Amino acid sequence: MAEATERVDKMFGQANIKFTHIKSGKVLNFNGKDYLQAEGGEYTLTPSYYDEQWADSAENVVEKWLTGQEGAVKVVIGQYSPSLMQMALNAVQTITDTTSGDVVGFTDAPIGSKASDNAYKVEVHPRILPESDKSQDITFYRVIADSEFTRAFANEINQIEINFSMIPREGADFTKGGNYYFTGPQDPNAVTP
Repeated sequence: MAEATERVDKMFGQANIKFTHIKSGKVLNFNGKDYLQAEGGEYTLTPSYYDEQWADSAENVVEKWLTGQEGAVKVVIGQYSPSLMQMALNAVQTITDTTSGDVVGFTDAPIGSKASDNAYKVEVHPRILPESDKSQDITFYRVIADSEFTRAFANEINQIEINFSMIPREGADFTKGGNYYFTGPQDPNAVTP
């Protein structure tokens, strides 16, 4: 039986980075059309390990045991909207017009609020590939913004760097994998009829 050939792609250019608010379903799509990126975005994945060491092995590491997953997403924006401010700050709650029910602003969230109340699902798709080709996509089940928000006023385009930390998906099962992210077109946790 012939061995399957692995597909190898070049890594070039920007990605469409789509944020979907978990609770409201509101989408902020940094795709060069709906919202613009001031710089290219990026993500980082870092597994955490426990080093198994023994005196009999001269205290050298003989095995590494997975103890956790850390992940981060970064996007740099050069635009402003209330939705972008909510995404960047996380620790906010909405102010709504009492007549129309429209969101008209934000205020600081109460101390003790859960950061996951403003969590986002993030989908990253390289622009070099057609939208139908999800082979290099990565999806983070939930991320939360955990960086400062600084807005400067000057005669130049202000850039705001937003950093997000990965947290586990709702309904995570830590006795199994697939709690933080997946790559490619198939969600391993998708419910099939």
